[in-house]
Amino acid sequence: MSTSSKVMGILAICIVLLSIFLFGALMMISDQELAKLNPFVEEKTSYVRVESLSTDTAVGLHTAAQYTLPVWKEDRNMNETTFLGTKLREGAYLKLTEKKGYLISYEEVQPEDIPEEIRIHLEES
Repeated sequence: MSTSSKVMGILAICIVLLSIFLFGALMMISDQELAKLNPFVEEKTSYVRVESLSTDTAVGLHTAAQYTLPVWKEDRNMNETTFLGTKLREGAYLKLTEKKGYLISYEEVQPEDIPEEIRIHLEES
């Protein structure tokens, strides 16, 4: 067997092992994490007004605030969402960013930072 055949064989084995490793690593990552990391998954923005108090939910050794609130999406449709986070100020307006239906982040915004059509709905609800 020639040296180039041995090198090609070792290279083929390395490629197969690397493929198995990468496939296994991808199987261990949650769908939510894959959506968060994938730059080709479109981010969608929605807005919510915190009108109700949260319920405390145990998350591992910690307690998080759980909110279930009506959310207005950029396409002017209203849905309901449930998410965990820190205690939020009642009456606060939030901008939610999601990918594939998973909440990626939220931040408090001023009412004037919300598109007018959505802000009207939030103020009415």
